[in-house]
Amino acid sequence: MTTTEGDSKSLLGGADSRTEYFRNRMKMLEEELMKDPRFIRPSILDSNIKEKKEDTVTIQRLNSVLGTPNTVCCIGILVNGEDGHLHIEDETMRIRLNLTKTHSAKDSFFTEGSIVIVEGSNRGGVFWADNIHQPPMIPMPTRNEISEKDHFGAYTYVRNNVLNKIEEIDKLAMNKREDLEDSIDENEGIVIMSNIFLDEPETIHALDRIFTAYESIEAINTFILCGEFISLKKADSLDFEGIKFCFDELARIIKKNLRLKAECRFIITCSDQIFPCPPMLEYFHDTAFQGIENITFACNPCRISFYGKEIVVSRYDYLKRIKKNSYYLGGDLKSEGEDANEVDDITKIANTILSQASLMPLFYLVQPIYWEYAEVLNLNNCPDYLILADTCEQYSLDSLPNAATKVTNPGNFSTNHTFTIVYPLLGKIEMSSLPEEE
Repeated sequence: MTTTEGDSKSLLGGADSRTEYFRNRMKMLEEELMKDPRFIRPSILDSNIKEKKEDTVTIQRLNSVLGTPNTVCCIGILVNGEDGHLHIEDETMRIRLNLTKTHSAKDSFFTEGSIVIVEGSNRGGVFWADNIHQPPMIPMPTRNEISEKDHFGAYTYVRNNVLNKIEEIDKLAMNKREDLEDSIDENEGIVIMSNIFLDEPETIHALDRIFTAYESIEAINTFILCGEFISLKKADSLDFEGIKFCFDELARIIKKNLRLKAECRFIITCSDQIFPCPPMLEYFHDTAFQGIENITFACNPCRISFYGKEIVVSRYDYLKRIKKNSYYLGGDLKSEGEDANEVDDITKIANTILSQASLMPLFYLVQPIYWEYAEVLNLNNCPDYLILADTCEQYSLDSLPNAATKVTNPGNFSTNHTFTIVYPLLGKIEMSSLPEEE
């Protein structure tokens, strides 16, 4: 969220920023739908074109439901109308939904502002929905492929040249990777802690114990600290100097450990009531953290590239806020390969975020957003690791039915002293907690 010279963006943004964000988000998901085999139209050169057309679902605009009683499949945004009923909306129109006979998958949550796929028909100006789905999650490898369908052969020459260039780039990258292999430790881990309150002496003492313990463990070279850092009970009573003193204490316990101070990486991401949250003000860390070689004050959410592995970190009360603001949309519709009734709330949260391709699937009336920077909330690619730094109990999901993303929550450090260790190159997540002192 940093700005550069000539950047016209402002933190508050203009009146069109919100509209542009939803328009771009719709286009992004529509493009991803066209890569799904269920929605790809067959080539006219295909010998089985008739059979494939029957198995392919065509996504249409909402205005296509006007004047026809046939069942159609549309994509749009769920919105709550002034009449108190749910509507679905896209760039062409808005129409009221009737959900009395709707079947929806129970492996995720549906909230206002969600982009959904709805099957149904128009009756008297009301869209009677038969089924409602989340957009399908597309694994990361397919997102990097060239997905353009060459129906007439016009792009064959161009595409071959592009593929040759990509092959050359891959060879160069492979050579560089081989050069780095000797210096890469596959056992290198990342310690992640969330909901840290530096104004509490117990939290400072617990952090001191953890840093002291990892001073002698060379495989741990990165620490990610997330949270508001000041508890609600002290937020109103502490002035700027008091808040600065809390971060001075954090810097002090880091500097006590020479290896951590000189060799380790520290990433500190702050959360706030408005999303996304800018990095911490320099006033609080400009002098205290001098001497620590590698420390970054990142925005929330933030993205980390770790030897080719993509890690996304977001601090938010996902479980509580999404459950509270979700809608019940009709009866059960089992998802592919699993009993949707047995999906727990944690898996539903992960499915919702990855299906919506957004780190903030809630409506803007529930969660205020800096619209000018809202694009940082988009998940254009399913990351390798998604760190949802929530206040609920820690959890870890090694795999999801339709995505290879590993999802984890380090838990509430200030309350339970729990944290998570991620080993990106090994594909392993360890849930840990600080033992009680003897």
